Amino acid sequence: FDPYSHMELLDTFGVDEGLRESVRRAFREWNTSKKLYEEFRSQSAAKHEHFRRLAFERDELKKLKLRSGERDELTNELKRVESFEMLSQALSESMELLDGHEEGILRKASQLAIRLSKAADRDPGLNAARDLAASSELQLKELRFVLNDYSGAGEIDPGKIEQMRERLSELAKIERKYAKTDEDLIAYLREIDGELSAFESGAFDEEQLKK
Repeated sequence: FDPYSHMELLDTFGVDEGLRESVRRAFREWNTSKKLYEEFRSQSAAKHEHFRRLAFERDELKKLKLRSGERDELTNELKRVESFEMLSQALSESMELLDGHEEGILRKASQLAIRLSKAADRDPGLNAARDLAASSELQLKELRFVLNDYSGAGEIDPGKIEQMRERLSELAKIERKYAKTDEDLIAYLREIDGELSAFESGAFDEEQLKK
């Protein structure tokens, strides 16, 4: 007399177990699809907005062409080239001090050596001073050769430095926007790519769910 037992009683009278299992499986699938369909309909506007936002984020992140480890590579390379930039400036200023027209140290050292040489010809007591001046001139000339060699060792393109700075600024901006590191953003892009692929394949299409 318990209605909930009727199905079990009926099934015991000659209903094939394979058929019973097939019905159970079909009912589970139908029930799951029905719940998904009803949930989608009740949240249709929110779902569409959700996927619209994900599509925008996917396009924005793909446009950046994020690469694993890029931020660290750029940071280290920029430190190196910025040091080179500072060294190049110091080198340029040093060469100017050495060779600068009337005020160049090398020119003045040469003048000093000539004057002391003439003076020493008249007074041998200035021989030591003359020798020191001549030695100083030679050392300054050697210094110029050393600096010239260093300046020819390599050049950094200022445009490349600016590109690296702009790229780092771009990465920092997107990290602040999403509150994620560059590595997390790469993982997030894979995640939303998968979700959007399911959506775009019709997995969340209302008519498809209804069928």
